[in-house]
Amino acid sequence: MSRLCKKVLLGLNQQIVIQGNEVYVEGRVGCSEFPRHGATEPLLIKNSEIALERAISSQGLEYEIFERLNLDQYR
Repeated sequence: MSRLCKKVLLGLNQQIVIQGNEVYVEGRVGCSEFPRHGATEPLLIKNSEIALERAISSQGLEYEIFERLNLDQYR
């Protein structure tokens, strides 16, 4: 799953040109895996959002894979 997150970020974290202006786009990724992190779509989305929040709040962390221990931070 780490490899997939890195590929997504490689596609996002690029410089692009819009009407002659260089724009740098970067992103963060939060992900969860079926069925390990949830058996339903809503639960997988929720767990991905938890992982994304952690990636956003961490310095330098580009992606986060959901782990059950992450839940303690959001309860």
